[in-house]
Amino acid sequence: MKKIFLYGLPLLALLNQGCKDITENNAPVPEGLKSFVLKGKLKNFKGTYIQLSGLNLEEQRWLAIDSVKPDTDGKYELNIKNAIPDFYVLRINDTTSQSVIVDNGEIEFSGDVSDFDKTKEFKYTRANTALAAFTKKIAPSTAIMKKISMDANKLMQQGKFDSVNVFQKTFEAEKLKVKNEAKIFIKEQMPSIAVFALIDQFSFDQDFNFLDSLSQRMKKEMPASKYTKMLTSQFDKAKSMKDAAAAGPMAVGKEAPDFELGTPDGVKMKLSSFKGKIILLDFWASWCKPCRAENPNVVKMYNKFKGKNFDILSVSLDQDKTAWTNAIAADGLTWTHLSDLAGWDSIVVPKYGLQAIPATYLLDTEGKILAVNLRGQELEQKLDELLK
Repeated sequence: MKKIFLYGLPLLALLNQGCKDITENNAPVPEGLKSFVLKGKLKNFKGTYIQLSGLNLEEQRWLAIDSVKPDTDGKYELNIKNAIPDFYVLRINDTTSQSVIVDNGEIEFSGDVSDFDKTKEFKYTRANTALAAFTKKIAPSTAIMKKISMDANKLMQQGKFDSVNVFQKTFEAEKLKVKNEAKIFIKEQMPSIAVFALIDQFSFDQDFNFLDSLSQRMKKEMPASKYTKMLTSQFDKAKSMKDAAAAGPMAVGKEAPDFELGTPDGVKMKLSSFKGKIILLDFWASWCKPCRAENPNVVKMYNKFKGKNFDILSVSLDQDKTAWTNAIAADGLTWTHLSDLAGWDSIVVPKYGLQAIPATYLLDTEGKILAVNLRGQELEQKLDELLK
């Protein structure tokens, strides 16, 4: 499954983990502020120097800008010329680093390296203080989601895809908490580049209206920021794709493109042969973990509605027939399955403009598209309406 990041970069996670791998060359620094000073005191510092690195957003990597050796008391001062408000990382040693938003002429950052998380402190910078408070506030949710992800991955590696759904509601609830907190943070901090650290909490699919409003506000309040330009550029592309889809052949109300593929036994079947029933057209693959995790929900829908003029047609983007048929058996998918075993080169990919799987189309008895990518409770509610 393709997850959309606005820049292809989960910025908050990158900032929080710091920079372990830094390219040793000067980062390009555009004209902006005449200079800024980053200074402070690092108690119990035992390294040889501290290093400041800037974020090259286009290349998605950190570039070393400057370094300094603290004095015997741990005091340090970095003077950066011709800088603009941006994200930086202060690398203190091989295991300790700190993200810094440079948005002020002078910023003070101090802490005890031996107990860094509890003692680190910013002064003279609202953005850094606010982002640190936000990270602390969402820490319980972050920890829960991290554990769920680890547990779910172990289960999927063991082929226990049905068990993964036990975690889904908890994960989604915690994810929603983080997203709501991010919206509050953005509202309170605008205009500040700090808000861009949280952009990856949102997606064009689920948060289109929010991102539309944010993009418009950015253009008014922070027009010169490179982050604004990247956000608005990505949003404009997403809007164009959405508008094209709404008017294109895969729009709700249009007839789903017909195709002919083979079953695992080699029998050729057409989509159009299923007219007369409500059909869930499901694109998936045995190698697609999100697809396999979703399969128990699909089985649930099938068992609930299969006697009510409803059927499922699954189309696989597999290339390995054995992997395909084994997954069908393992997940208990007892409906019709088709594939040309061509992977992403399948004839259905251009017909349906597939860019990610799982992808679903709910079709009426005439083969026209009723809804796209409905899952879980939304799909169940829709089928309840249609199959009363």
